[in-house]
Parts: sequence; C-alpha cells; structure tokens
Amino acid sequence: MVLGQLGDETYLETLQGGDRARRKALDAHDEARRRLLELEVALRIWFPERDTAEFLKVFFAGPVGDDAPAMVASLEAMGADRQAKALKAGMALFGGRYPASDKRAKQMGSWDKPSKLGLAVQALAPEFGTRRDFTEALGRYACATESVRDWIAEARSRMGDDERLNWAVHRLVVAYHFNGGAEEVAAGLAKLPEPYRVVYLVRLAAGEVINGGVEQFFSNSSGATATHAVEAFRTIGLDRHADILAKGVAMFPQPYEPDRTKRYAGESGWSARDDALSALTDDWDYDAVERAAPVYARREGIVPE
Repeated sequence: MVLGQLGDETYLETLQGGDRARRKALDAHDEARRRLLELEVALRIWFPERDTAEFLKVFFAGPVGDDAPAMVASLEAMGADRQAKALKAGMALFGGRYPASDKRAKQMGSWDKPSKLGLAVQALAPEFGTRRDFTEALGRYACATESVRDWIAEARSRMGDDERLNWAVHRLVVAYHFNGGAEEVAAGLAKLPEPYRVVYLVRLAAGEVINGGVEQFFSNSSGATATHAVEAFRTIGLDRHADILAKGVAMFPQPYEPDRTKRYAGESGWSARDDALSALTDDWDYDAVERAAPVYARREGIVPE
C-alpha cells in the first residue's frame, strides 16, 4: 500500500515534468529506495492494470525502455531473476547495440501489424510473468531490505484514511472488472461483501464522471454496473447522484443491457442521447462523493489499517 503511494507521488512528478523530473525525484533517495521506486514508477508507465500480451512492447517502444539496462541491473540486485532474464532477452532481440526508443518502435512495427521482432517481444510476456508476479518481487525485496522497511513504515504512519481508502478502491478496480449480461454482472458483484461493493461501485462511477462526464460512464465498460451503482449511491446517502444515474439508465431500452456491445448495438457516432447524458453531468456534485465515501467506509470498518 505504502510503496504504491510513494510510487504514485514520483509518477505524478514524471507526468508533470517528464523524464528529468522523474530522475530528480529518484535521486532524492538512497540506492536501495531509488532502485525500488524506479521499478515501481516504471510499473505505472508501461505495465497495464490488467495483464495483456503487449506490455513488453509498450515498454520497449517508449522512452522508459531506454532505462532497460539499468532496470535489468536493479532487478538482478533485487533477486528478481525471472523479470531480469526476460528484459535481457528482449534487449538482445534488437541486436548488439541497443537502439533508441524511436528506432525500437519502428523495428517492432505498428500495433495492428507487428513485425517479427515485435511478435518476438510480445512472446516474452509469459517469461516475464504477470503484473502480480512483478509487484510481489518488489514486495519481497522491500520486506527483506531493512532501510526500505523502515522508510515504508515511517511513510505508512503518515497516511490518512482517504489515502488508505483510495489504495483499497484501486485494488478493487484492478481485481474486479465486470461485463457481460445482467446475471454475470450481478454474480460478479455478489462476490464482494456489501461495504466493499458499495464503495467500489461509487468510486468506479465517480471516476468515470470526473474524467469524462456521465456519458463516458455509460459509454465505457463501467456502464455495465449502472443499475447497481444507483443502489450504491443511495446506500451512502447520495440520492441526487443516484437519481442522475437512474435518469441515464432510463435513456436506454429497457431492461437495461449491461453488455456495452449490445447496449450500443447498431449505433455509431455521437447521438442526441449522448448530449442528454452529458447534460446530466451539470448536476453532479463531485465534492459530495469525496466526502460521503470515506464516511461510509469508516462507519463500515473497511478502511485499511
């Protein structure tokens, strides 16, 4: 939890100031912490939340791939031999002299038509392992290194309830992704105890609305949870938000279809309904969600300690 939070801080500096800002942020730490944070930040840049076969291609195609030699050294020093071996194999595919990112990207071909080299890079994904394998390797190193353990313990003591809850919700969003028909979505959500399900649904919907409005929530796969989200907002006392989503649900043929492909079957381009859904965003109170979700989570005792 804490490592992710510290990595997020460095990642934000990277987004705001680019590679130079990332290096400056990393240089503020000793070697053990820098090694760990460098890989944690890299994880956010090039490894998607859900495993895909293309993540190594993303790594080698972008500027972060320029640091592959240093990352291999860090992984080896940390005992993450599996990941180090896969990255070394990936570097070797580019020949004796490791090229710059623009040349690497060109050599791998386009995303829809990868070259033989691009396919070979993708084929290394099973050797590297999953995102979980990678994060567990970082965790083992953190637990085994005294200076890192002390650093994380001190940082953990400074984390507030909101930060802890944000971490828990993020883990839920990564672990649970619902699509399919009404029965499949309901069955998937039923696996979560009610307090976690409520917070998950509220934060999932609110995140979409913050990012692109009510229309984005319904047009993305997250819209599969719309009818359940209505109930979740009522549970935490946000009837206004529940009503907004209920109005959105009512704009589609009934019964509401959770499967996005079926929900938008036969449609193309922006529609009058999309305008109406977007207009609902005007009544959305963003701050109310930020206040209510932590209060509910504390009351239900689900804020991580």
